[in-house]
Amino acid sequence: MIAQLYLLSESLKYNGKDTECVLLKKMNAFVEDLKYIYKYREENRIMIDPAIYNVNIFFGKKLFDIIDLLERDGRNLLYSVLGNTSSQTDLKMEAIKNECLNHNQDNCSAILAFNTIENIVEEVIIVYDKQSWFDFRRKFLGKYPQDSDYFIEECKKYFENLFFHDNNKKSVNGYLSNFSIKIVKYLSDLNDDFKPFYEQNRNISNTNDLLKKFSVMHSHDEHASLQGNHEKKDMLTFTFNTQKICCEPHLKISKSDRYPKDPKDDYAVRIYFHFGLINVENGRILIGSIGPHI
Repeated sequence: MIAQLYLLSESLKYNGKDTECVLLKKMNAFVEDLKYIYKYREENRIMIDPAIYNVNIFFGKKLFDIIDLLERDGRNLLYSVLGNTSSQTDLKMEAIKNECLNHNQDNCSAILAFNTIENIVEEVIIVYDKQSWFDFRRKFLGKYPQDSDYFIEECKKYFENLFFHDNNKKSVNGYLSNFSIKIVKYLSDLNDDFKPFYEQNRNISNTNDLLKKFSVMHSHDEHASLQGNHEKKDMLTFTFNTQKICCEPHLKISKSDRYPKDPKDDYAVRIYFHFGLINVENGRILIGSIGPHI
């Protein structure tokens, strides 16, 4: 999926309250996002309104005045994006808003901004902290999962703290049409929150209690748990970096993406994972299987 990301004069216009320090933090956060976005630059196209160079981004200061205050690497990246790898657009705001709202499995769009923009709905804007771009991409992955190979390869890009075993391409097949939004939501919870949650709750010695608390915090359909049938542990064991690791903890999905229009609430979709090992895939959470209840 190609994302058109619009940087407009309204995106940078000074909000009248940020200090220069706060503005620099926003600019540096934008730079950090660009580093990741540009790993996949063919799928993320920056579209620039030429008027951005003349808008007041701070008291009497233009865009390049602020860029010049950044560290060298950040300056160089922004100069490269603005001068070489972006494209100019002459679309007006109303046309861009409509483009953002009319997405499909091949194309989506958003407006990049440092602050909220008046009369722009939340759905079409990415206001910078780093998380916002991941949220944007994950949302459309849930809406347009396509096939299982595509889905898992995209997951690898947008869930930095998770490592996906190739088994997932087989196990998730057949589940995406009804559960893709829910699966993306659960993976987001794991990616964004599980590690800090685990560190903050080390006093909970019972793993099932720990998993229950995590799933309650995130309003999951059912309480997560360990595998209750020890005879099935071999089926949950996968090879990561030549190590055989049992992905016994699992999150439980029992309602489809269409709930409550789909009133059934006893589906059995599972995400089997391991908390992670420091010497395996840089300590990331290991995802062994997304799909059927084992």
